[in-house]
Amino acid sequence: MISSFPALRFFNALLIFAHHKNSFDNPYLTALGSCAVSFFFMLSGFSMGLGYYNKVLEQGFSWKRYISKRFFRLYPLHLLCLCGWIILNYKIFIGGGYNSIALLSNLLLLQSWIPKQGFYFSGNALSWCLCDLMFFYAAFPFAVRFIQGQKWEIAFSSVVFLVYFVILPFIHGEFIHALVYINPLFRFVDFYIGILLYRLYTKLKESNSDVINISDVKVVVAQCFSIVVTVFAIYIYPKALESVRYQSLYWLPSALVLLSFSLFDRKGISRIFDNKFFEYLGKISFTFYMLHMLGISATNFVFSKCGIEMNLVIKALIQFIFVLLGSMIVNRFFEKPVYKKLKNLHNNGI
Repeated sequence: MISSFPALRFFNALLIFAHHKNSFDNPYLTALGSCAVSFFFMLSGFSMGLGYYNKVLEQGFSWKRYISKRFFRLYPLHLLCLCGWIILNYKIFIGGGYNSIALLSNLLLLQSWIPKQGFYFSGNALSWCLCDLMFFYAAFPFAVRFIQGQKWEIAFSSVVFLVYFVILPFIHGEFIHALVYINPLFRFVDFYIGILLYRLYTKLKESNSDVINISDVKVVVAQCFSIVVTVFAIYIYPKALESVRYQSLYWLPSALVLLSFSLFDRKGISRIFDNKFFEYLGKISFTFYMLHMLGISATNFVFSKCGIEMNLVIKALIQFIFVLLGSMIVNRFFEKPVYKKLKNLHNNGI
């Protein structure tokens, strides 16, 4: 594992938290959401390459075993969060004001395929990301095997990007968010770019290219430059086309960050993140992501019932601490033991 990836993953979760705490409708805080989603999906593709690329090509690779492990990692947390959402929104169920079909699609992790906000943002709205991830994970082994050989890789990549940019201008405005931002097929492009970046990373590392044998000063410059380009992309977000700012605006900045921090691992800025503290934050980052909207809703409910009013920054800080502590508890006492139990049952053929 790249030592700085856990920290980058947690910072990414913080961007989404800030995006959802945007009480002022600030376009730059809004931009953090799309930036974080693109980066996360690209990071996921890169990380899957690190962990599974070679395994997928082995003779005895089992797709069923592989996808079961992915499912056991994600679904229990999804189910817990969905139950939490139902508890927090019990009045909707008492009054019969809920869409049972939409809730079923959420339960089955199919919601992102349906281009209606009432579906893809049903239940714990953040779970649309899990629907996309499960599709990416399922498709990953087939994509890896398909692009073996440089000619096939170039051909497949060309088709993916050509089809994407040909379709993009024809998407009607009311469907841009549902398709470009949410739909698994469109978001697979982010994930696939992550795989391509992993391929480039391995080629450069194996060739011991001069690109990666540079001084510490140049490493810091390269990593700072990637961050500056990301900030610039966020800055131009309000001026960009809606179809662009939901996804492709962040491809280059995210690619630069991933490459500069992976190729120069434990060098330059990434040295700061090479410790157990950031490693732990990375481990609970997805839990934090899945819980943070529920945490915000729960604390808002308590503040409202108790008549508590406070500065927005202080309120956000309290909610951040609450969600962080909740993530630590859920990860320690729910995710880990449940995953271990499910994996053991699966290994024993139960």
